[in-house]
Amino acid sequence: LSAVVTSGQPNPLGGAFASLSDPVLLGRRRMVFAGATDGVFVRDGTAIRAVAVSGDATPAGGTFQSFTRAKVNASGAVAFRARLDGARGESGIFYWDEHEILPVVVDGDPAPGEGVLGSSPKFALNARGEIAFATRDGLFLWSASSGVTRLVRAGSSLGDPSPCPGGSPIRRILSLAMNDRGDVVFHTSTPQSDAVLMWSGGGLTKIACESDPDGSVHPLRGTELALNNAGLTVFKGRVSAFSRGYFAKTPEGAPTVIVRDGDPAPGGGVFLLFFPGGSGVPAVNDAGDVAVSVTVLVDSELPGA
Repeated sequence: LSAVVTSGQPNPLGGAFASLSDPVLLGRRRMVFAGATDGVFVRDGTAIRAVAVSGDATPAGGTFQSFTRAKVNASGAVAFRARLDGARGESGIFYWDEHEILPVVVDGDPAPGEGVLGSSPKFALNARGEIAFATRDGLFLWSASSGVTRLVRAGSSLGDPSPCPGGSPIRRILSLAMNDRGDVVFHTSTPQSDAVLMWSGGGLTKIACESDPDGSVHPLRGTELALNNAGLTVFKGRVSAFSRGYFAKTPEGAPTVIVRDGDPAPGGGVFLLFFPGGSGVPAVNDAGDVAVSVTVLVDSELPGA
C-alpha cells in the first residue's frame, strides 16, 4: 500500500492540496481526482497536472468555480461536473481529451426537440468518449461528433412508456451506468413502481421491474448500478422483504445472486447491505466478476468494516 497523493502535498497551482475526493484509476499509472473544490487533476506516474482549476475560463463562458464527480475512461479522457461563475448556466458537465475542454451540457442549454437541459450529477463516461447523463426531462447521450441526443423522455405524464408490466410512463431517472458499446442501464421511477431498464440499439428493455410477478427480483429504491460490455447489469434488489441483496442480470437471462443481506462473510460475521452507509457503488468487469463494498457485522452489536 502506497500513498498516491496526500493532503498538504504541493499542487500544480503553487499551493497545497487541502482535501481530496472522487479518485478514479486508469491502469497502473493514471489517476484523476478532485482536489477539494479547487480543481480536477490527473496524476501520470509521479507527475500531477491540472485539467481545470477554479478561476479558469470555461468554454461555456465565465469561469470554473468548484468541481465534483470527475471520471476517466480507458483512453485517458476526463469528464467532470463543475459549478460556474458568470457563464450561461450555474453548472455544467465538461469533457477533456488531453487537448481541450469541451462543454457537454450546461444548465439551460436547449434540449433536442424541445425544452431545456439541466446539468445533472448523474453521468457516465465510456471508452469511446461518449457521455450519458440524466435530467428531469430524460436520458441523453453526448459525443464530440454528434452533440446531445435524447435517448429516453421522462416526465410525470409525458415520459416514454416503460417496458414493465402496465407500461406506465417513465417519471424520473435516479441512477445510471454505461458500457463501451453505448448501452445505458438506468434506475427509474414510474407512477406505479421502480424499474431498472436498459437502452440499447435504439430501444428499451427491462432488467427488473417492481411490477413483475411475485417471486421475481424487484429493484430497490436508491440502487446504484454497474454494467459490463456483455450487457450484464448489477443492481440492488429483493425477492421478498426478507431476501434482499445484489443481483446480476442480462436483459434475456435469469438473475444471479451476488450477495444477500445476512449472508456469512469470509473470515466471520455477516454482510449488512442495508445498514446506513452499508454498501457502495458496484463494479463489474467483462468476465462477469463483481466487486462491491459492504458493511460486515463482526459481532452481535457493532458493525465493522
